[in-house]
Amino acid sequence: MDGLTSQQARERLAKFGPNELVKKKETSWLKLLFSQFKSPLIYILVFAGLVTLFLRDFTDSIVIFAAVLINTVLGFYQERKAQKSLAALRQLLASKAKVIRDGEQKEIDASEVVPGDLVVLTIGARVPADGVLVEATDFSVNEAILTGESMPVSKTLRERPEESEVKMGTTVVTGIAKMLVTKTGMETEMGKIGKQVGEVDEEKTPLQIQLGKLAKILAIVVGVVTMFIFATGELLGYEPLEMFTTSVAVAVAAIPEGLVVTLTVILALGMQRILKKKAIVRKLLAAETLGSVSVICCDKTGTLTEGKMQVVKADMTDEKLGVKAAILCNDMRDPLEVAMLRWAEKSIKYQESSIKNILEKHPRIDERPFSPDTKIIATLHQSKHGAGQALLFVSGAPEVILGKCDTQYGIRNTWLKKFEEYGSQGYRLVGFAYKRSKNQEARIKKQDLENLDWLGLLVYEDPVRETVKTALEECQKAGIKIKVITGDYLATALAV
Repeated sequence: MDGLTSQQARERLAKFGPNELVKKKETSWLKLLFSQFKSPLIYILVFAGLVTLFLRDFTDSIVIFAAVLINTVLGFYQERKAQKSLAALRQLLASKAKVIRDGEQKEIDASEVVPGDLVVLTIGARVPADGVLVEATDFSVNEAILTGESMPVSKTLRERPEESEVKMGTTVVTGIAKMLVTKTGMETEMGKIGKQVGEVDEEKTPLQIQLGKLAKILAIVVGVVTMFIFATGELLGYEPLEMFTTSVAVAVAAIPEGLVVTLTVILALGMQRILKKKAIVRKLLAAETLGSVSVICCDKTGTLTEGKMQVVKADMTDEKLGVKAAILCNDMRDPLEVAMLRWAEKSIKYQESSIKNILEKHPRIDERPFSPDTKIIATLHQSKHGAGQALLFVSGAPEVILGKCDTQYGIRNTWLKKFEEYGSQGYRLVGFAYKRSKNQEARIKKQDLENLDWLGLLVYEDPVRETVKTALEECQKAGIKIKVITGDYLATALAV
């Protein structure tokens, strides 16, 4: 494959435009400065300051305008600092892409990638656009940026789109591949997400709403009291100018000049604390919104737990065949499979065999990579009984695999109880099944994944992080509910 020619690339770049996500125009420093005045309390303070200035009450004027100035400078400084940090972060994310053009591999800016380009993807590379694989060897990507799933997803040259398509922003975890670009820029999945996010109206924070209410109440109360004082003075025969001055003095005294500054200082301190935790708060008022969080949804594996898997028990109907399944139905792409192979390596010592021998005796003929939809991985291998004989191994979510097995009702219930028992202790489970068949086509068919023979379980331990207990207790004290999102067995999530 020679890829596009330089001329074709230029024409397509002119037609489709740069491979970039349209960014929201950065707020200018002047606009950012004026945004600090967008508060009903600030309006009241400025009005009060102007009135006292008109009445030559310079002391009150200085105090009021000083409060406004401190609030403006502090808010502007913090938000401008956050803006610069985000700009620096975006600069770090600017990426390159390896493409084949004019029959040669070249490295170009990711923004220059166009539909029809042939992109070379290697370990650690960020996928520059949406596309479909045309070549792939032991290839998997991390799609956490799109799906939130931290485990790698296998990609192969399959008819099913989800197995051969790769998306912009995902990262290559294993293998090497060539991808034919189908969509760039705002036409990609990332672009569509960015567009939807951009269309969301910016809502007022709870603090903004409360401050708005306070300002209205304050304005009404001060207005009523001021008019009452002025009217009473008129009725009692006082000079109008004297009563006006007195009324304004009462109004100014009723305005809490220090409230705005106090709130800004508190929010700025909160912003700094969040910054120390390696997070960036773009808007000062957003620091307060974080304090209004009532529910936190978090992943389990690798977030609440350490993500360091180890097999603590094997519950197999045939351990020798179970070891074979752990070796053959394994791509070494995630911590589960690595721990699986370690267990097989230890167990095989007692069977007078080796991993190398098993791999040589049973070469892989076909495979069905793991999918979040099916929750299983299936591999087809040549059997030692000769040509035309095949050995199918399936591993994955135990309840899914057991459902595909031809087992008696009593035996099925026994295993389901075991799932609950292990899960309630916080263990993670991987089930195994197999089938011997005469598969002449050397392909895994849908019907091959039914009426399997159940093999058993591998029981994994993934230690909970030391800091999790304290963090959860603090959340509970603050009245925050925690929701654990996981694809594991329910009892396992409850135990954690």
